[in-house]
This record gives sequence, C-alpha cells and structure tokens, in this order.
Amino acid sequence: MKNYILSFLLLSMISFNSFAQKENINDFSNKLLCNAYVYGKTDTATFNFLQDHFPYLTRPKPEDGLITPPEGTNSKHSIVSMTFKKHPFFDFKFKEAHLDFFTVDGIFEKGAQLSLIFDNEGDEDYVFSQLSNSLQNLSYQKTVTNKPGEQSIIYTAYINGSIYKPELDLLKDDANKSYKILFKREFDEGTGF
Repeated sequence: MKNYILSFLLLSMISFNSFAQKENINDFSNKLLCNAYVYGKTDTATFNFLQDHFPYLTRPKPEDGLITPPEGTNSKHSIVSMTFKKHPFFDFKFKEAHLDFFTVDGIFEKGAQLSLIFDNEGDEDYVFSQLSNSLQNLSYQKTVTNKPGEQSIIYTAYINGSIYKPELDLLKDDANKSYKILFKREFDEGTGF
C-alpha cells in the first residue's frame, strides 16, 4: 500500500510541475493573433493565409532573426486582412473577425492587429471583459483612457528584458449598432516582434 501511495505522490508532483509553466502576456497575445508569429503553432487556415502572403512566417525563424529591408520614402504601406468567423484558439461569440497585417511594399509585414466585430453590445461587453481580465492577470500595470464611444487599455509587462504593451480597445457606436474590439500587440522600441 505504501508503494501505491508513494507512486501516486510522485506522479502527482511530476504532473503538477509540468503544468507549472504559466502563460505570459506574449503567449496570450500570440494566441489572439492566431499564432501567426509562432512557427509550428498556427492553425491550417492561418498557415495557408501566411503561405500565400508572408511565406517567411511559415518557416523556422533564422537564428539571427528576420531581416526586413529598410523602408524608403517611396515605400507603399497597405493592410492585408484575413477574415474569419471562428477564432482558432478562443471560443468567442462574434459576427466576424479580421486579422490585419500592416505591410511595406506588399512584401513584408510590420505587425498585426485583431478586430472582433459583434452583432450586439452584450456579446462585445462579455468578450471585452474576458480579454481585459486575462491581460490584466498577465501584466503589472494598465492605463485606461475613456472617450465617448471608446475605451482603450494599454497593459505593460516585462518578459526576458523586453517591454510588452498590448492595447485593447472597445469601440461602440450605438446609433449605427456597431460594436468592435481591437487588439494590438506593441513592444518597446528596439525589441521587435
């Protein structure tokens, strides 16, 4: 009997330690952005979109990072969007979502943001609350700004010497029944994506 109890305790400790790694704000942000920046962890639809538009994101990152050409004064900036009805990692109830990639000369992306569009204010408020609570639990500071029809929260966290400042915006236009959540992942200058 002692052997069974000892075995059970040992397995419990091993199991507990394997779950001890806590998700950080960068991990959570990556999931919100459909793991587009995490090689090998994107869903099939996101992978296919990246393969068509930014194939370098579908391959392992080189040891020295990704090199992007300098932006010239004549560089053309645009947005390339992936639209979907169901998030691959979260069970949100929304009308439609857009993962918008900011591009330079149509070749390289310089970041992304997620837009969630809702049919009603109740669904938007619930998802905003869930996201806000999750981001707050993973950060040490938040800064809230309120304007009519808009609330912005910037979260701040440190991970391995880098400063992460994701932003969550709640946009409401009751007159047009337009409800939107916007998520942007920002880093301190010089740390990159």
